[in-house]
Amino acid sequence: MNILYLLTDSLNIGGAQKDIFTLSRFFRNQDHVVSVACRRGNLSIELENYGVRFYDIDFHFKKLNEFFTAVRQLRKLIIEQKSEIIAAQSIRTTLVAYFACRNYSVNTKPKIITTIHNVESLFSLLLAGSVLNFTSDSVLFESEHERNRLVRFGLNKNKT
Repeated sequence: MNILYLLTDSLNIGGAQKDIFTLSRFFRNQDHVVSVACRRGNLSIELENYGVRFYDIDFHFKKLNEFFTAVRQLRKLIIEQKSEIIAAQSIRTTLVAYFACRNYSVNTKPKIITTIHNVESLFSLLLAGSVLNFTSDSVLFESEHERNRLVRFGLNKNKT
């Protein structure tokens, strides 16, 4: 299986980054093709040494043209890698993945699985449920607390 992880922040030491590092190595050892797309960081070279493919894409956009640049780069990568699962680690990367996968046939479109580590701003919390209902095939949570918060704010329980 071809798995593509997406991180908003660079691949430096942090909670989501440690998760990606551990999961990437695990799935790579199970003979899956694993790729990670984000800004380069301290763990990039170490992951590549384990046979995980790394792609430098900036998902920390602030302008609309930067968003569309990320969408184009990700779409090209998804096609080249024949990604089957996109494991987005934020609402932001989920949005990019959703737009990058538009116009795929139902049979070839990768599944988008979003992991929510925490939703910090009230603005993001207000939008998260409806955005994830529309853009993600399923949503994983780092805590039951975050799951309950997003369900209260409109996320479909069946997606969790």
